[in-house]
Amino acid sequence: MLPLESTGNRGDDIAKEAVAVKDNSRRSKSVENDDEGPSTSKGPSTSTIPPIYPGESSEGNRNVPESTGERNLAETLPNRVFAVDCYPEPGRMNIYAKAKFIGRVAAALAGTPALKTILDSQFKHLFMLPVRRCSNSGKLIHAILARQLVTKRKYEIWSVFGGKPFRFSIREFERVTGLVCSRLPKGHTYPLAVPKERSSTWKELFGRNCTRVTVEGALSKLNGKDISDRKRLYLALIILVDGVILGNKPPNITPATLSRFGPAPLSPLNPNPIKELKQRLRQQTSACYGFPLSLQLVVFDAFPLLVEKLPAPEDTATFLEAPFACDTPIVLLQSEDILHVEENPNVQGDNADLEWDDEVHDDGVDRIVQLLGEVMRSPKMTSW
Repeated sequence: MLPLESTGNRGDDIAKEAVAVKDNSRRSKSVENDDEGPSTSKGPSTSTIPPIYPGESSEGNRNVPESTGERNLAETLPNRVFAVDCYPEPGRMNIYAKAKFIGRVAAALAGTPALKTILDSQFKHLFMLPVRRCSNSGKLIHAILARQLVTKRKYEIWSVFGGKPFRFSIREFERVTGLVCSRLPKGHTYPLAVPKERSSTWKELFGRNCTRVTVEGALSKLNGKDISDRKRLYLALIILVDGVILGNKPPNITPATLSRFGPAPLSPLNPNPIKELKQRLRQQTSACYGFPLSLQLVVFDAFPLLVEKLPAPEDTATFLEAPFACDTPIVLLQSEDILHVEENPNVQGDNADLEWDDEVHDDGVDRIVQLLGEVMRSPKMTSW
């Protein structure tokens, strides 16, 4: 999911209030924020976009249609975080998970038994992703987060794009990444705490006295000549997890299992997470941890018209075929591209379903699911 300050199956205070601006040329102005690395801006300090927490908030806005029937229908649906056409202009979004590490691993392991082992596992699907769609698009991710709905769901993000609601959850995450997200088998155990000492495998790979390793450092070891296939396999898997899926800042290797999945609960220190989300989405610079590329790929899958706006939409070469194609940062989408697709009457959304055991029931979300494929096709609902 898009974990923002966490990983898993999910997403950040500028002093000015965002205003409703319908002029596309004005709305589309933004700071370049695509795959550019850490910001050096001297503007407002960077902070992280929090995930949507369960609970209702008066911060959401709803654009209610005029007719009684449409008004009654809209009142059964969740509020928006921002009202229609009142979205903040996207600032710079620092994204630390880099898809280029997939290509680096593919190149380093080419022709080795370690690569065959990985391609026989669930990680195979990462190598089969279309490289040209895997540069991080901060503008697109910011746009989707700004179009969120306020729901009680703990492990889902609901957004509305072009009047079409869509969901980002464990189901969509599994579909685009190929990573197994099914229930753990009965009897499965896993470490609940970080051990005080490094494991024997850590010491074997990085040395007994090593306490900190970056993803780039692990890549250097992976490219070494005198290294066994066993070590190559271990290093490759570590790089994929810490460099691509976890997306830490700085990109360090995690020494043990950490509790990263799931949002933090409401607390006296954070009584209004929706207000905090709105403030952070308005600021000039924000940080996004975890694997936001999965959200980006879900959006491309749900709205194919966005893919047509990419620099090379017909290029579907994989990381196995073009391992270095993602090394050079490129701007996938301009803000104008996103707005044009959103306003296209032919834009189509997608829907899927999968739930966690402790998910929270939300009548508004259930209502959306019921309406998808029915009322959502009606022009009357385009103003919701």
